[in-house]
Amino acid sequence: MNDLSTEVQERIKVVALRFLGHPYSKKFNCKRFVQAVYREVGIPYPPRRKNVTVEQLRNPPIGYVLFLTHKDPRIRRGRRSTHVAIVFSEEQCIHNSGFFGNQVVMTPFVELFEIYDLAIPEEQQ
Repeated sequence: MNDLSTEVQERIKVVALRFLGHPYSKKFNCKRFVQAVYREVGIPYPPRRKNVTVEQLRNPPIGYVLFLTHKDPRIRRGRRSTHVAIVFSEEQCIHNSGFFGNQVVMTPFVELFEIYDLAIPEEQQ
């Protein structure tokens, strides 16, 4: 179920695109990027019930957050989630990444899931 209106989804996309190319840093990482976008749109972070579930991967709701975990256990180091991204379209997301150009980028899901797996929130396990 997608409880974001089309208007809110479009606003998320417009705001997120303003950050395209913004450099990745410890002070402006993937989480801070998502926080900045959601804050400007007026959605609290962490976005309760706005995370993509396994069932939604075939048709992910635009504007929802992908909570991801790196496939390499040395990078993951026991953390449930190591990266976050915003669903931008049915085929791609927008995120701030040290692995994809060290900046805010658009990445196809196919490329994203070569490095990351979907992190399943505790309430869905």
